[in-house]
Amino acid sequence: MMSYYLKEWIKQAHENEKVKQLLAMPDWEFCIVFRDGMSDPTAGCVHNGVQYSEWDINTAYRCKWPDADPLF
Repeated sequence: MMSYYLKEWIKQAHENEKVKQLLAMPDWEFCIVFRDGMSDPTAGCVHNGVQYSEWDINTAYRCKWPDADPLF
């Protein structure tokens, strides 16, 4: 049952426009957004005129590298 919800969460994340933009970025560019967005106390960043929230960045990270270590 848990895997069903996880699959649905990933499906919804892929449909989010900002997450789509993050997933389409090359890895080097995504790493810059990740560093800027997660190191700032406001938890988010603006990259190329687009505001990405901590949720957008974290979701894209999990979708891009599902086998990576957890962030927290």
